[in-house]
Amino acid sequence: MAAAQRWGLARLHGLCEKRIEAAICAETVPLVLRRASEGRFLFLKRQCLQWSLDHYAALTESNAMTLAVVSELRDFPHVVAELLGLARQFKEGAPSAP
Repeated sequence: MAAAQRWGLARLHGLCEKRIEAAICAETVPLVLRRASEGRFLFLKRQCLQWSLDHYAALTESNAMTLAVVSELRDFPHVVAELLGLARQFKEGAPSAP
C-alpha cells in the first residue's frame, strides 16, 4: 500500500485499503490502526476507530484484549488518547464519528 501511495497508483492503493478494511476484526484492529497511523493512511485509521466504537464491547471484554490494543499502540500515544476519548464518548452515550 505504501508503494502504491508513493508511486501514485491510486487504484491499487484503493484496492489495498478495501482489502485491509475487510480484514478488520478484534484481533487485527490494533495492528491495522498502528500501521495506518505509521503510514498516515487516514481512511484506514478512521475505519479502525469507527470499528472500535462499533465493537467497543469486544475490545474491552478482557484485560488481555485491552492490553493488546495499548501494547500495539505504545509508540502512538496520540492514537491511544484519541481512542480513549472516543471510548469515553461512547460510554457517555454520545459516540461521534472519528
